[in-house]
Amino acid sequence: MTEIRRLRIVGVVDGEWTWTDVVTGQRGRLHRCRADVEVGATVLVEVRAEGTSWRAVRWLDPAPAAPDHAADVDRAPVLVDGAPIVVRDEPAARTPLAPGTIRTVFQGMDGRSTAARDAGASEKVRPAVIVAHEPGSAQVEVSLVYGTNSAVRRSGTGRRIRDWRAAGLRKPSVLASAVEVRAVDDLGPVIGRLTPADRDRLLGD
Repeated sequence: MTEIRRLRIVGVVDGEWTWTDVVTGQRGRLHRCRADVEVGATVLVEVRAEGTSWRAVRWLDPAPAAPDHAADVDRAPVLVDGAPIVVRDEPAARTPLAPGTIRTVFQGMDGRSTAARDAGASEKVRPAVIVAHEPGSAQVEVSLVYGTNSAVRRSGTGRRIRDWRAAGLRKPSVLASAVEVRAVDDLGPVIGRLTPADRDRLLGD
């Protein structure tokens, strides 16, 4: 069950926002999933309880920024002795659609795979790593992120994300080997990025 709340972000504890409900005065924690929301901001957001914390399902105000397609245009390569090298920290690697960027997506569920906390829900929000995107395209290739106790991990169809904390994930995770095509407009906010080492190992750049 979700609720729409107007929250004032008052701090950050253990990697989560702490908030006060502007209307009721209730306090709580919210999983951090946006780099552009700072302490002191007031936000209108649809949330769902997850244990002792809350997770954003939909941002109403401020809405996520539109993807900057223009920033994804390929840059001229850097040449060393006439050979191109990959510059990992260049601005293009920090765009919302760059490979290795982690954003949220909705994943459909059925009764056979639904955890008790998600009973009755038809979909859930899950992190996904951008695998590839053609500049200007309305579609993007992603691979979903799962927990280390998931069926994906047990079946051997997922690879461990070694630097999961640095990537902005809240628990040890694996990246599914399957690649899905999603609409760019269906992607949620940026929640983190794979480290260069994990990006090279998992995406094969």
